[in-house]
Amino acid sequence: GVEVDTVLAAFTASVTPATTFVPAKPTDPLPASDTDTWRAVSQAWKSNREVFRDPQSGDFSLTAAPGARKIRRPRVGVYKAYTPSMDEGWTRWILENVGFAFTSVYAKDIQAGDLNSRFDAIVFPEMSANNLQSGHAPGTMPDEYVGGLGEKGTGELKNFASKGGTVVFLNDSSEWAIHHLGLTSIKNVLNGVNNREFYCPGSLLNVTRLDTHPLLLGMPKDFTVWFESGPAFEITPGGRDVAVASYSDGKVLASGWLLGEKYLQKKAAVVDSPMGSGHVILFGIRPQYRAQSYLTMKLLFNAMLYFE
Repeated sequence: GVEVDTVLAAFTASVTPATTFVPAKPTDPLPASDTDTWRAVSQAWKSNREVFRDPQSGDFSLTAAPGARKIRRPRVGVYKAYTPSMDEGWTRWILENVGFAFTSVYAKDIQAGDLNSRFDAIVFPEMSANNLQSGHAPGTMPDEYVGGLGEKGTGELKNFASKGGTVVFLNDSSEWAIHHLGLTSIKNVLNGVNNREFYCPGSLLNVTRLDTHPLLLGMPKDFTVWFESGPAFEITPGGRDVAVASYSDGKVLASGWLLGEKYLQKKAAVVDSPMGSGHVILFGIRPQYRAQSYLTMKLLFNAMLYFE
């Protein structure tokens, strides 16, 4: 989103060093395009202040405004497996840094059920489908640290989404959702493609977005995403699934390394799959990668408010 001009000729400029820095004072309404807005909103919730949001622009306000809706603080769970995930730690760090209230949830917490009484959104960080489903094998760890979501956890997550909850899967964890939550109309087109045909170990890629979608509030029309060995989605036409953001049908690579660009062209990077009265959100990207992706963090934050 930064405009850049290339200057080919030498030039001089009259400049003086900056000695002080005065941050801009928060405005009201708080623009959805500014990631720091979420810090102000989180602080308002923490102080028991009312928060309102314009459903069209996504801008927040701390006073009632025409057309704005009152938004309550989301009850967020972040899945914490006994098979450690670096991405889980980064996700917690980001939420703590922005001021989001959240609860770490383990497989046993999900298997206990009654999730809708405790959470509005549950986030699954980047990890393999096998780790999510099975975790440590019996006998390799003390009994309390073995196993994963299993059939019981899968059923409870389906029930949670069907009753209005939002379940968010980041990068490779999306593969678990496709297979275990029965998302039969969504296919990972990179599944089974070897790295001699497709390879993208960490690059910025160009995506285009839908005209309107709740996950895109505050996002520019076109933007780049951080892709790192993740999935890319193909959706069967005619269903309820929505490609929120898709890769360009032309030049996909914005910066970095990409082999096999054709596999990504016109494929979905972010998918919203309705389930009952709730939603399953699949990110084939790293929207909060190591706390660096400030632009696309808003996609994740918007997902956690999708229940509204």
